[in-house]
Amino acid sequence: PYTVRHYQEKVDGSYDEANPEATDALTGAANKAAFVPRKNYPGFVFDRQEPASPTITANGSTVVKVYYKRKTVTVTFKPAGGTIAGNASDKTVSAKFGAPLAAPAPARTGYTFKRWNPAVPQNVPAENATYAAEWTAHTYTVRFDASGATGSMADQAFTYGQEQALRPNAF
Repeated sequence: PYTVRHYQEKVDGSYDEANPEATDALTGAANKAAFVPRKNYPGFVFDRQEPASPTITANGSTVVKVYYKRKTVTVTFKPAGGTIAGNASDKTVSAKFGAPLAAPAPARTGYTFKRWNPAVPQNVPAENATYAAEWTAHTYTVRFDASGATGSMADQAFTYGQEQALRPNAF
């Protein structure tokens, strides 16, 4: 018998045993090469194993440690007509999977930021991701004043960025 233990890199760069199921109790012939299975953890890639070429001991004391490092993921924020920190270009962030992720605060003249689409998670996702800003256009009301003339005109609503003619003068 021999044991294989799987370790995942923490965000700070140290390693920790992946989970309680991260230990494989295996069997094989004494004095032969140990088969070392690798796990597939989302957001992680194989880093190394120690020892590199393990041999199974007759007394069952062989322990192989397999290490998985966190992926470096690229997260892109698209301002979609707005700006991020005064820049109209996409903002790209590279960080380790699982690290805290803070979405930037975009701005756009005549619009209110609605949300990022899709929603931005609290931590860096396991794969590259793109988030696009969604906006709500400001609306305005034009009130018409007769300025001493006779007649009346109802208010007219406008949406920022959308052309619209004024109603004909009814005064």
